[in-house]
Amino acid sequence: MVVRAWSERGIILYLPTWLPRNLKPTAVLVVMRENSEVGNLAIFWYSSKERYKIEIAELILEVSPMPDLPFNPEISPVTSLQ
Repeated sequence: MVVRAWSERGIILYLPTWLPRNLKPTAVLVVMRENSEVGNLAIFWYSSKERYKIEIAELILEVSPMPDLPFNPEISPVTSLQ
C-alpha cells in the first residue's frame, strides 16, 4: 500500500529484501491523511518471532520522503571521513 501510493507520487521506496537472523516483515504503521490517502510517514517493523508490538521488534525502519534531498541510486552513499 505505501510503496504503491508513494510511487504514484513519484517517490521510490526501497525496502530490504533480505534480512539476517530470520527477520521477516511483521507490521506497518502508516500515517493517513484526512482524505484517506497515505501520508508522508511509515514505520515498518521486522521480527523473527512475529512480535507485533513495536517496542519489542528486532528491527524498526521509519521512512519519510524528503523532497529536498536528491537521491541517485547509482551514487554510493559511503563517503570517506579521512
